[in-house]
Amino acid sequence: MLRSYFYKLLRQPQFYLGLAGVLATCVFVVNMGFVRGIDIQTDVTLMLYFGGYRKVFVIFGALPFAANFADEWNSGVTMSAVTRKSARKYAASNIFMCYFSALLTVFLGIILWETFTIIFSSKPFFIPESNAPTVVGDIFFKMGMPFLAEIERIFIFGSSCGMWAVTGMTLSAFFPSRYIAICSPFVFCYALERISLLLPDFFNLQFVALSVLDLNGFAMWIYGELFSR
Repeated sequence: MLRSYFYKLLRQPQFYLGLAGVLATCVFVVNMGFVRGIDIQTDVTLMLYFGGYRKVFVIFGALPFAANFADEWNSGVTMSAVTRKSARKYAASNIFMCYFSALLTVFLGIILWETFTIIFSSKPFFIPESNAPTVVGDIFFKMGMPFLAEIERIFIFGSSCGMWAVTGMTLSAFFPSRYIAICSPFVFCYALERISLLLPDFFNLQFVALSVLDLNGFAMWIYGELFSR
């Protein structure tokens, strides 16, 4: 089933539309001057950290596959698929492909924009003085490999978009509408990120998605909760 879903993903226009949407968002936000960094990594940092631009990526990430369950339910494919396989395998395949397609769409879209910018622009990729390394990718900066640090950061952000896409697919299991499946991740992302601002930084969903995660602080908090009472 995963193989057929993967072929379906590559054949359907929604995947390429989502990819083009991520790429177009990067071009619009950066090249139109809404964010201005002295290197490419700073441009991506400003684009993801400030404003609501990263919420748009959530919608484009959900576009390729989040509505798959709703479409199959409304067309009657779900019952035949469950009969041939099993409900557990069917659900697992949908969840994995929804997560993977959103991750792939966002990851490839941002990487393609960075690649085109490196090729067709004179702006440098990374200037050490302009960037404060994030905690998660700090080791790659120290090893002099900013490209790996950037890949890791975008992969983690794409994974968060995959998680939000799965929430849209899950909601569409109760309300089988493709519009709910595609648009609800944006609502969940905005609402839950706002709520998590009230929690300690290491529970802040925005910080987790942007790789600004203080693992030492989290370990100290766990230690304090376990042994200081």
